[in-house]
Amino acid sequence: MRENMVACLPLLFFLFIFISSPAAAVAPPGFISIACCAKSNTTDPQTTIAYISDDYLLDNVGICKNVAYSTITSYFDKTARVFGNDNHTRWCYNLPVTKEQEYLVRTTFLGGPFFRSMNDTSFNASFGSTSISQIDSSRNWIVVEGVFTATENHANICLVRGIGNAYISKLELRPINDGTYLHGSKSSILKLISRVDLGNEDFAYRYPIDLADRIWETGTYITGSTSLSSSKITPQGANISIPIEVLQTAVVNAERLQFLHADLDVHHYDYVIILYFLELDASVQTGERIFDVYINGDEMYHNIDILQTGRASNYREISVRVKLNGYLNISLVKASDEIKYGPICNAYEVFQVYQKAAETLERDATAMLNIRDELMLKNPRNEILEKWHEDPCLPCPWERLSCEEMNGTLVVTMLDLSSMNLQGPLPTAISDLKEIKELDLQRNNFSGSIPDSFTSLQNLSKLYIGCNPSLNSQLPPGLSGLQNITINSESCASLLSASIASQRNVYIVGTVAGGSIACSIILGVFFTCFYRRARPNKKEFPAIKNAVFSESSIHDPHDSYLNPVVQSFSLQYIKRATCHYSTMIGEGGFGAVYRGTLPQGQEVAVKVRSSTSTQGTREFDNEVTLLSAIRHENLVPLLGYCCEYDHQILVYPFMSNGSLQDRLYGEASKRKVLDWPTRLSIALGAARGKFNVSALFCWTLYHTQGCKVEQHSSR
Repeated sequence: MRENMVACLPLLFFLFIFISSPAAAVAPPGFISIACCAKSNTTDPQTTIAYISDDYLLDNVGICKNVAYSTITSYFDKTARVFGNDNHTRWCYNLPVTKEQEYLVRTTFLGGPFFRSMNDTSFNASFGSTSISQIDSSRNWIVVEGVFTATENHANICLVRGIGNAYISKLELRPINDGTYLHGSKSSILKLISRVDLGNEDFAYRYPIDLADRIWETGTYITGSTSLSSSKITPQGANISIPIEVLQTAVVNAERLQFLHADLDVHHYDYVIILYFLELDASVQTGERIFDVYINGDEMYHNIDILQTGRASNYREISVRVKLNGYLNISLVKASDEIKYGPICNAYEVFQVYQKAAETLERDATAMLNIRDELMLKNPRNEILEKWHEDPCLPCPWERLSCEEMNGTLVVTMLDLSSMNLQGPLPTAISDLKEIKELDLQRNNFSGSIPDSFTSLQNLSKLYIGCNPSLNSQLPPGLSGLQNITINSESCASLLSASIASQRNVYIVGTVAGGSIACSIILGVFFTCFYRRARPNKKEFPAIKNAVFSESSIHDPHDSYLNPVVQSFSLQYIKRATCHYSTMIGEGGFGAVYRGTLPQGQEVAVKVRSSTSTQGTREFDNEVTLLSAIRHENLVPLLGYCCEYDHQILVYPFMSNGSLQDRLYGEASKRKVLDWPTRLSIALGAARGKFNVSALFCWTLYHTQGCKVEQHSSR
């Protein structure tokens, strides 16, 4: 597996020094401000916020580009760091945060047209493993802002590879002390759609006016509205979460206020809308300004009176969560003709809600990095260890590693270090992988003894430590007493003898199984062709182009043109599922096979046609049609396909137990030899599967009126 991610590993240490230094005293507590590719640290003269350059935080990662525009005046808004000239699938800034703290994070992307290739450049911005925005190169200036609650002591802000090069100009992290938005929730991320300071005709407020450095855009363009402002009126009897200066301007209308947004995501998402009200007209009395709030025509709040009797306050804010797609209409409507004044609004915010994707448990992520570092001390040039960087489970697990979701987080459940020629002591950090179930250390040259701390691995069920000549294989007290644990500590000679014996038996069972399968195929073809001739009056169906169907039973093959079930996947979908083809698990005549994961969590094997394959589009269509009709317990079902931009791809479920060849000849055969009842069962199952394919193959040749099917597969 190629290296999945690269992060600013020196960043945490450098930020500590920077924030602690006297020169950075103007940086508010908790603020992290990074100007990408700036030649030196600098201070924004408007906000007095100090920015650091990432130029020496990233060791030979990305290149710097000048993207200056005539409208850009600040020094650090003239450059961008560009990523993409490597094999990484994402690039992350690892920022120190305080657990349970709510944060605002803002990323700025400058110079899209500078980075456009023949096709539009696009990539994703993600907070941790949750992608919240796609950045395209058609715009000069894009700002993505979100709000999240920290669940660990660090946060990864990442760019995820798409088409062309990814780039970023500025990264800002700000603590939000009042918890206005998420109220402690850790399961959601809010992406800012709009934040408007209504009635403000001057300039956008941010820090130091807003202590959280939120940027309040001016909002004087509201059709049919009148602006109000008063620097003398302040909120009474209420705690406010936004600056007073923002509340001291507003828009009013005698009948109705409307705020329209027609650029929302076309898919259905939840949105949070927050409206802020401060009565700026001192002459207005209780009951004289009452209005209703509608979202896309649906009434959300009825008879809002900011000066409602009993509240003793002139301030109010309301929040509503709704499901929208494509369009938002916020309407404030006067409650009735008898009401003296129409609606007022001082400011509002709109957020799109994203459910936070599962992330790796910090304990396991730290443990795997420590394991890597311990092993690298004695094995500095190990190719697999050199690929282990940053998050061990995301976006795809490291090579030789398996992860599972548990209580909303990903944990390491399998670590395979076998046959890696590793030397030195066993890493003590392995004992921090509390959920690990399988640990394979055999066929190395580990030395010393097994750490006593391994007894804390209460979920360990398989431990392979054999063939480590320099390792004291005596188990610590308590390790062998773990319930349901299997321990293999055999010598190299014993493992070699078992492997030779296994291969000797393979030739015998291979001959028997091969003969059985061949006979079954011949009988199957004969039976099916005879069955076809015995029913000469059966209704025939014409061939249907570009259609994929299922068959309920091999005894009723004419029904196979009734129910389309195999999915057509886009090429982008396939790339995301396979982490851009990062893990190749095999190769055959059709092409390479890659391991992937669908969004719902199902693991898949993705077969990609190689450039040397002679199969054409018609043959591929025929193969998909044939394979989609097969549903049999001894055959791997086809889940979907992709035929886009000359790419021909087949998607199957991933078989976690490996191939039969590996069980008979490979590493799996060295750990456990298949007994004879199991081998016979496999042979009979393969014969039944081949029979099913042959029968359907013969029927397809007849009913497709000469449609040539050159390849078929039972996996």
